[in-house]
Amino acid sequence: MKNSPYLDKPLVPLAVALRSMLAETETKIATAAPAEKARLQQRATVLREWLTPRRPPSLSSVRSGPLV
Repeated sequence: MKNSPYLDKPLVPLAVALRSMLAETETKIATAAPAEKARLQQRATVLREWLTPRRPPSLSSVRSGPLV
């Protein structure tokens, strides 16, 4: 039995894939129709959020004492 060609492709780290998707989306925005442009801009915003590292919670925001 032959494997799917999809399984033969190397795995790409998520951060690399997201950057590639963002670049492709931003390229499409330049030539998109107005209705399509809004959707692509929303997609680019989501991809940027996913690529932005989050800060760990500060110690002052962590509750002290037992949770009730």
